[in-house]
Amino acid sequence: MSIFDITKSLAQLRYEKIVESSKNTFQGEKNRCKSAFNNLWGSEESPVGIEEVQSVLDMFGEYALQLFLIHRAWQNFIKSVDPSYEELVPPYEYIINPDGTVTLIDPEEISINT
Repeated sequence: MSIFDITKSLAQLRYEKIVESSKNTFQGEKNRCKSAFNNLWGSEESPVGIEEVQSVLDMFGEYALQLFLIHRAWQNFIKSVDPSYEELVPPYEYIINPDGTVTLIDPEEISINT
C-alpha cells in the first residue's frame, strides 16, 4: 500500500459530494437572488431610473406584489442559513396597492412634500 492508494468509503465520498454541492448551491441561490433584484432595480454601478422600473412593474400589473413577496421569502431563506447576509433593498420607496400593483415614490416628490 502506498500513500497514493487512498480508498474512501462510499459514505465518505457521498459526504464530500454533499458538502461541496451544498456550498455551491447556496452561493448559487445568493447569486440568483441578486441577479433577479438587479434585473428590476439595476446594480449599484448601473441603477435603473425610476420611470423604467415603474414601467416594468406596470407590465406585471396585479402580479407585481408577487415579485416583492417571492423576493422577500427568498431573502428570508438566505438570511436563515447565513445570518450575516445583507439583504437587498430597493433604491426607491414604494406603495403596494390593494389590487397588488406597486407604485414607486419619486424621491423628489418626498422632498417637495416635507
